[in-house]
Amino acid sequence: MWLNAFYEGGKPISPVELLVLATVPSEPESPKSIINRLGESELEWFPAAGTLYPILHRLVKRGLLQKIGSTRFKFGKTKSGNIFLSSNLRALRSQIKESLSYNLVLLESILKLDPSPIDLKLFLSEIEGYVSKFVAQFNTLKQESKDIIDSSFNVPITFD
Repeated sequence: MWLNAFYEGGKPISPVELLVLATVPSEPESPKSIINRLGESELEWFPAAGTLYPILHRLVKRGLLQKIGSTRFKFGKTKSGNIFLSSNLRALRSQIKESLSYNLVLLESILKLDPSPIDLKLFLSEIEGYVSKFVAQFNTLKQESKDIIDSSFNVPITFD
């Protein structure tokens, strides 16, 4: 469902590489700043330097990030990195749709178990909380996107 859904140069880009690419800004930042950005995200992921550096270097090799500096490196997204992310919006939309459908099927199956192995009322309440939080964050992103105009980077996107 998710793995290998995104390709760059004929090679798949992993979900973790995609997350790092999406997190790195266009203006170069230190790996420590990138780790902090990932930690401040909804995932609250603080990768070790030994995990992050190989990912950053793979993305540099693919031309999606740039590396600046000779001893204290900083990394920034390239124009190719921005184009890659934008050109994969259709695949991302498909992934979101498939993920939601997949999870709904699992949820329906769990709810039909008799006897239920879980406290259904608590379980559904927790799921409702996650969905409400997601919808609130999504609405915030929607509002913020109305306020952002970046004329330096436009890629025409069409959805079927």
